[in-house]
Amino acid sequence: MLAGKDDLLRVPETQKIIRCPKCGKENAGNAKYCGYCGSSMGGYPDNVLPVPASAYVPAPSNAGNPKKPLKRSKEAIVFIVLVVILILLGGGVIVAYNTLFPSVWAERLPYLNSSGQYQVVTVYRIATDVPYENLTAFLAAVNIEALVYADSYKPVEYAAMLHDLAEENKINCTVIGSRIDNGTPDNAVDAFATTDRGMVYVDPTGMNVSAVDYTVPFDSILLLRKQWTLEVPWLNTRGTRDNITVYRDAQPISYDSLVNFLYGDTTYNLTYTDPTFTCEDFAVQLFNDAEQKGIKCGEVYINYSDMSPGHIIDVFPTTDDGLVYVDDTGLNTTQQAEGELACPRIAYIQAGNSLGELPVNQTNGDLDYSFYQGRMAAIQSYLVSLRQYENDYGQYESDLQSYDNDYNNYESALSTYNAQMTSHNNAVDAYNSNFQQFEAAVTNYNENHVGNYSALLQWQSQLEQQYQQIPAAPTNGDSLDTWRNNLINTQNSLNTRVDDLDITRSSLLNSEAAKWTAFYPAGTIAYTKSYWG
Repeated sequence: MLAGKDDLLRVPETQKIIRCPKCGKENAGNAKYCGYCGSSMGGYPDNVLPVPASAYVPAPSNAGNPKKPLKRSKEAIVFIVLVVILILLGGGVIVAYNTLFPSVWAERLPYLNSSGQYQVVTVYRIATDVPYENLTAFLAAVNIEALVYADSYKPVEYAAMLHDLAEENKINCTVIGSRIDNGTPDNAVDAFATTDRGMVYVDPTGMNVSAVDYTVPFDSILLLRKQWTLEVPWLNTRGTRDNITVYRDAQPISYDSLVNFLYGDTTYNLTYTDPTFTCEDFAVQLFNDAEQKGIKCGEVYINYSDMSPGHIIDVFPTTDDGLVYVDDTGLNTTQQAEGELACPRIAYIQAGNSLGELPVNQTNGDLDYSFYQGRMAAIQSYLVSLRQYENDYGQYESDLQSYDNDYNNYESALSTYNAQMTSHNNAVDAYNSNFQQFEAAVTNYNENHVGNYSALLQWQSQLEQQYQQIPAAPTNGDSLDTWRNNLINTQNSLNTRVDDLDITRSSLLNSEAAKWTAFYPAGTIAYTKSYWG
């Protein structure tokens, strides 16, 4: 029976839901491939029927029932009427066919896009499966950067765009969502059933790069994009968000290779300038340098429980040591002027404890927080010994100064003593010399009666006055000797102490802890957030 008027005007059965014969998921009524598993739906659904045989009118036949021929004019009229009927019938069939089997139609996908709406794609009936070579030629001609118009992650929308472009180019395509949560896929791919290599899946975003990101065979997925730029989810000190560039082919490397990269990179030598270039800027710089060299990298925001703002560093997944946290923040101008040396540092993260950092070349590759705690305990012990040495040396210098002062006072007292003794001795020598001359004059007078007696008496009187004027000799010689002995003892003691200090200093300088450097970023870690792009 021909379709009636109401049937011809009704909405096509493309919105009817049918179940996939393989996974049992519901799909649109005219879906060729399952939107969940990519399996063929086995032809058109039951409700899409071909035009029935009764819609066609067979040509008249006289076989088996011969009748008298009509007149020629009547035969012509009958022929014309039949042609008109056939034309009308044919037009109805075409209308019915086009209604039931449109050449292009919109089809709603069974999951939500990034805006929370069901995504709609365009389906072309003339689209067919093509060889793998034709598919790759089509993909190579696609301007993927123009297609993926924003770097925000919109997997369903981008997969739908590639789907519509493929269908428009007469290539069968199905959108498949993976890891669907509340109707929204974590990612979506375009599925192509090639005629020579079977199913091929294409991710137009290229932003998922591991097998765990997909529910379809990873080795059958073509990733179209090599890199993309994203905003990090946290603000810098200027109140804006920095951009990072993610490279699809970036991969984890070994710990030793990471160390070589860090010391070959120059980010840590940049100058910290608040607010124009701070920890977030250092983290972004290192992230971009690493990804460009094919090294997988992420950013980590550290929130402190006892202060704000937080801190931002980088994280690297390694092939042999798991996640490695790196702080490449450089020094400010004051630190540089004071002679501090910048270096890349391993960050030790444990919630509830202080953020720990050690120079990369002083970690021995041990990334456990307990290693940092043990290293810091050794460093603290070293610092205690160093402070004790500094205190002892300071006391030694103070005692040495006291000794020097005492020695100077002793030398001054000794000089005074010697001056007094010299003055006394000189006076005594002068008196003795004058007395000896007086005695010779007296002897000469007594024995030879040579001289003047009155003059001798006057000389004797002068000698008595000279004797009285002789300065007294100093009497503190013994105390000076005691003082000197004490100075000698003090000097010996100081010499012993400085020898001991030299031994302590040498021990400290040669200890392993003297080679270690500790950094003390303020703050106790409350929690961390990682971002991989």
